[in-house]
Amino acid sequence: MSVSLEKAAWTRMDGHSGSYMLSRNGKWPSTNGMSSGAALGPVSQGNDNYWSSIATSIDSASIPSTSQVQATPTAHTGNGPSQNFHGNGFFSGASGFAVYNSPMVDQSLNISRESRVNGFDELRSHVVAGALYNSAERFDPPKCDEDTRVILLQELMDWVKDRLVARRILCMTGPAGSGKSALQQTTIEGSVKDGNLLAAFFFFAGDGNRNLLDPLIPTIAFQIAQVITEADELIILAVERNPTIFKLKMEAQAEFLIIEPLRQAMSVSGVSTANWPRTIFIDGIDECRGEENQSRLLSVVKAITLAFSDTEFRIKFLLASRPEYAMRKAISPKGVLGTTPDLLHRIELSKHDATSDIRRFLQCHLRKIGSDSDYPLPSTDVWPSDEDIDTLVDNASGQFIYAATVVKYLSDRRRSPFKYLQLILSLRPGVSQEERPFDTLDTLYANIFVAAQATYSASRKSNDPQAIVRYIRMLQIVEEQGRTITIHSLERIMSLDRGELDIVVSDLHSIVKSLRDHDMNLKDAIFQLRFHHKSVSDFLDDPSRSGPLFVSLQSAALEWLPRSMAWIEQADSIAIRSLGKFIEFCNPYQDRRSAVHLGAAVDIWDYCSYQIWQKRSLSPDDKLRFLRMLVRATPVFWRNIVMAYAEDGRPPITSQGMVGEFLARRNRECYNIFSAPSLPMAVTASNMYVT
Repeated sequence: MSVSLEKAAWTRMDGHSGSYMLSRNGKWPSTNGMSSGAALGPVSQGNDNYWSSIATSIDSASIPSTSQVQATPTAHTGNGPSQNFHGNGFFSGASGFAVYNSPMVDQSLNISRESRVNGFDELRSHVVAGALYNSAERFDPPKCDEDTRVILLQELMDWVKDRLVARRILCMTGPAGSGKSALQQTTIEGSVKDGNLLAAFFFFAGDGNRNLLDPLIPTIAFQIAQVITEADELIILAVERNPTIFKLKMEAQAEFLIIEPLRQAMSVSGVSTANWPRTIFIDGIDECRGEENQSRLLSVVKAITLAFSDTEFRIKFLLASRPEYAMRKAISPKGVLGTTPDLLHRIELSKHDATSDIRRFLQCHLRKIGSDSDYPLPSTDVWPSDEDIDTLVDNASGQFIYAATVVKYLSDRRRSPFKYLQLILSLRPGVSQEERPFDTLDTLYANIFVAAQATYSASRKSNDPQAIVRYIRMLQIVEEQGRTITIHSLERIMSLDRGELDIVVSDLHSIVKSLRDHDMNLKDAIFQLRFHHKSVSDFLDDPSRSGPLFVSLQSAALEWLPRSMAWIEQADSIAIRSLGKFIEFCNPYQDRRSAVHLGAAVDIWDYCSYQIWQKRSLSPDDKLRFLRMLVRATPVFWRNIVMAYAEDGRPPITSQGMVGEFLARRNRECYNIFSAPSLPMAVTASNMYVT
């Protein structure tokens, strides 16, 4: 293969100077855009090393110095045109131009195609096809049904179509199963029809290729090369020039494979960017492995966006993610995206009521399933009934994945949809079921808890594989009790550092809506546990669904007892006598905070011991553990509690409203448990006190 490489300093008709390197077919830049064989276009004189590195990277090719090769004749400096050039070089037969004081090299080089890096193949080898919006791996991806999510889709499509929009990074966040991927897919398919899709990448935690950061930039660059032909050759040449480019850090890859090629393509005379697509979609950022990688991704997104702020072609990003730590931090006022608020457009799906859309979705799909089924219809005139739809909508809690899971489960032609809908409606946590209609949902929740546990264990060096779930179950008990208690009191009683509970749930924001009764980080914020979805509690309550993650509420109650007892035992008489006043947050007593913590500990101990005593379904070891803690709570202490309340003229303030008398009586009765046949024979009055 013979390739002619020539380089010259030259003066254009408009007076601008520049340096040009010919492409592999030896043509000048096209005046109406760059074709697949077009030249590279102008670069500054200071970039000579850039083009030299391209030439020298070609195996078997060398450009001799001017001392080794006779220069082509220099044009005369008169006013008229130069003489015609002869030979096989680029200027052969050319006339009517002048070249000033520049040596010319005319050299034909034989290059072996086999020994040279094929940029296209190399780039393609680093692409993850499964992450594309139309990949076979994502066959039948989730999409929004017609007449659902209408307002949201309109907002997204308007943003995509607006080529002058200032806020060029749109972050769509929402809880697990809220329909982010369906909204992305539907918007992408609409963008394809309108010619607005530049690239797309769908992360997926369950795929060993799609949960990594490494293939993101190559996959995006490959798609850009497909849709912007003017940048095609430039992207491929960047790979050929530096085959190790895929070993570079992400920021460098973005510069060499996206930013530089596009800016060079724009600089070619006659190239118009008016019809270039400009929106890049990235879905499931939270499913990219590692918080640091997620943060780096968001930083690079910002860098790419800002790189085109001074051009007519302005790249935009539509990002979708659960509201986990990296994303929350990035869009916060001090985060990498939040520090440029004029660049950021936010959509929070948790603030959009999807109830009517879910109802419409269920009615449409279930009634079609019923009409298509060969199984006999139930006696009711309409299936499913409005009452059944209401129950399903309530169970969904705004969660599209719940509704989609129900529809998918009932679509199986081998089972009666009428019979199995009743099975779904009758499911109760802890009741054994042969059918598992919510496997998809259970896998989603399990993955979220496992990922959160892995991050927590790494940061806290914890060996407890259930630590996160255990904390959540302990918090569920306090929420169920209904007592007013501050976050700070909970952390003190649990022997946690200030702010530790926020760390516990920092990777659970896709399922935990809030730990507070308001979204303010106040010093005395009131605890209130809220899940985004009702089905989270069902998952945690059912050992057949949560599997190895299961922690019973009784086990969580046992975790509370020693913690609350420690506070009770160390209380001084002043704190005890202040118990009747601890609810008063404006109490002037210096011991108010100590009394607040003590009062919370008393109520938690009371509630947990009552729940355990009432149900009595503990294992022998747990029952022994419970008895030891009961005996430690002596009647003398509880009499002091009663006296403290009586002196204040108030009834005991507890969930049962009878803390002293009730616990004192229960403490006396605990000795009778030794006759219970379920206890191991080894339990005696002596070993009950072992701690």
